[in-house]
Order: sequence, then C-alpha cells, then structure tokens
Amino acid sequence: MTDNQNSRTLIATFENYSTAQQAERELESAGIPSTAIHLESNRKTAGAGSAGYREEEHHESGFKEWWNSLFGSDDNDVDRRDYEGALSQGSTILRVTLAAEMADRAVDILNRNGAQDVGNATLRSGAATGTTRSTVAENTGRGPVPVVEEELEVGKRAVQRGGVRIYSHLTSRPVEQEVRLREEHVKVERRKVDRDIRPDELNAMRDQTIEVTEMAEEPVITKRARVREEVVVGKEVTEHTETVRDDLRRTDVEVQPLGNNQRTDSGAQDFTDEYRRDFRQRYGSDGNFETMRPAYEYGSRTALDPRYRNRSWDEVESDLRSDYERSNPSSKWEQAKDSVRYGWERMTGKR
Repeated sequence: MTDNQNSRTLIATFENYSTAQQAERELESAGIPSTAIHLESNRKTAGAGSAGYREEEHHESGFKEWWNSLFGSDDNDVDRRDYEGALSQGSTILRVTLAAEMADRAVDILNRNGAQDVGNATLRSGAATGTTRSTVAENTGRGPVPVVEEELEVGKRAVQRGGVRIYSHLTSRPVEQEVRLREEHVKVERRKVDRDIRPDELNAMRDQTIEVTEMAEEPVITKRARVREEVVVGKEVTEHTETVRDDLRRTDVEVQPLGNNQRTDSGAQDFTDEYRRDFRQRYGSDGNFETMRPAYEYGSRTALDPRYRNRSWDEVESDLRSDYERSNPSSKWEQAKDSVRYGWERMTGKR
C-alpha cells in the first residue's frame, strides 16, 4: 500500500480503541500529519486525527471505499479476511501513510503501544491495489527485552543532629566579711581638788554648757555588678568526606542457542556435536554425555557473560568454580572442570 516510491502505508490492529488513539497521538507528536492517520472500528470512526472522532453508524458505501483503498476489491484475500475478522471482534485498525524514512520509527511507536494483528501478528505495507504486500515489522506479542541498569545518584540534605539552648537566671548566695568599727564613749570623771584658781580659769565663774558627742562607726553595705564571664553562642562549620556504599542492580540478557550447530542472532554457536566428541575422548564411549552436558553448556554460556568477557581462564576459574558449585550443588567441580573449560575455550575461540 504505497502512494509512491518514497511513501509507505502501515496497518496495525489494536485490541481497543483507546490504545489506538494513544498510538495515533504519538505518531502525530513524531511529526506525522493527522490527515495521514485513520482509525477504523466496527462502531467508531476517526479521520484527520483524534479531533475528528465521532460516535455514529458507519455507512456501508464509505466503509467499502476505505476498505478497498487498503486491500483492493478481492473478497478472497487472506489478509483482508483477517482484518475483517478483527473488526468484527471489536478490534481497531489504524492506517498511517508516511514517508519511507519514517517507517521504522512509526513501527516502533505502534509496537510500543500494543499493536497486534490477527493470526500471524504482523504489520504490513503493500501496493494500493492490494496486489503486493511485504512484512515491515513483526510483533511477537512479547515486546523487546529491556536491559535495565541502576545508576547511583548521591545528594545531600540538612538534618538536625543536636544543638544548645542557653538559659540565664538569677541566683543568690550568702557571703560574710569582717570589718573593724570604731566607737566613742564619753567618760565623765569627777576629781576632788583644793587649789587656787588660775587666771585662765576666771571665765569659768559663769553659767555655761558643755556638750561632748559620742561617735560610732557602723557598717554600710553597697553592691556593684561586675561582668566576670561572657558566653558567646555561635556555630562552627566543618566538612568531611564520607564514602557512600550501595549495590546497583542491572539486568543482563543471556542469549542461549538452541538446536545443533545453529547460530543465533548474536553470533553464538551451538557446539553440541563437538562437546559429544570431546566427551567420548575424555571420558570414554561408555559414559553418558547428558550427565556432563550442563558443564559444557555452562562454560560456553559464561564465556558470553559480560562479567567474564575478555578475561583468561586463569583469571575467572575461581569465580566460575564458586558460581558453578552454588548453581549445581550435586555436581563436583573437579569432575566438571575440564568440560567447563572446554566449553569456555570453544566459545572464545581458544580451541
């Protein structure tokens, strides 16, 4: 279904209308015009993007015209019957016409949003007359296998670790101090005399009053406040380096070949026949190869493990032994060691 040599038309089926609409929106976000996208189901139609959605009975003539533009007028076409069956079961069909260089990206968007087909689950593009079809992409229903790896991000946050609260309150204490005090006491002494008066005493021959006062000291208390100490409150900032430790997880995808002497997409090859020959030479023809086959396969499998890749046997033997004995508690390493090493070296090209 190509408009010309530089354009493609893709068709995908979806279980429900909402997932098809989501795929439609992502296609538009990728730069595909809404006029190039069309949705069709047995009860809903949408043209020119999601904005054109409407609930209505689909007219027979309009549907046939649209249908024939996809598959031609051959009612016996197998693909046509498959898509008609999908519509009758409630699925939604999405058609998008786009430039050829956009096809791979559009297929990825359709697959990611759950696009599927009836029967063999393929997305197709072909000639407008329906005479030629070729598979553009295949959706197995399982989707891609993600390889996920955690990354360590270390941040900082302020937390309260302690502090001080200062109170100031008044206290008193008893004190004592000795002080010497002086007192005066008037002493009156009368003495009997008999003599002539002296000239300087003539003034005494008159009325007179003599006062003598007594003085005494008493303690006087005064207080004065003096600053004896100062309490200064402040903060001192220090820095230190702390090592943060944690475990980061990741998923490792292991591709294990199946069958005899077959090569997988990753280039790994099954050496079962060669393992059998080595087993007969090493253990004799009377032994049972299946008892040692897991050891050969373990060696070839770990040779592709990113943890051991590009390392020599001597470097990894200790790690492989621990891992093997943990995974195969019923098997002894000394018995399986030569088989594991053969599988390792055969997969890494050392044999």
